[in-house]
Amino acid sequence: MGVKKISVSDYRDDMGLMRSFSEASEDIQNVKCFYYTEAVKQLKSLGNGIEILKEDENHNLLLFKVNEDLKFQLNLLNKISHLSIDLYIYQKNNRYEDILSEQYHYHCKGSDNYNFSDTEEILEYDRVGHHFRHMLMFLIKEITKITD
Repeated sequence: MGVKKISVSDYRDDMGLMRSFSEASEDIQNVKCFYYTEAVKQLKSLGNGIEILKEDENHNLLLFKVNEDLKFQLNLLNKISHLSIDLYIYQKNNRYEDILSEQYHYHCKGSDNYNFSDTEEILEYDRVGHHFRHMLMFLIKEITKITD
């Protein structure tokens, strides 16, 4: 007797109460993919001094360098009800190993309608990349202690 294989659509049809979570998760996944794409576009548009070290095909992680001194990691996690966005800088520990900094870290949450926890209004599609650039510039200012 063979095992009947089910498709994803069969699973979704039988989900019942979980259906709304599945649909919300798909919406957040779309936001995550778009945010990731816009972040890569912003880095490439900044030009000289930016090197993308690692791109993730699942749009979860982006590792890049600014000049030779600063290395950053962007983490995007689909938390079903929201998108968790974290931008870290790497620091050297006492053994000169690169570790993610907790001191220089930017975190925010995003919803399926492009409303981010650190903004007052819903972002238009063309402003999503600027949101990432704002996060990056904020961290660089914090690191270098540049004041406005």
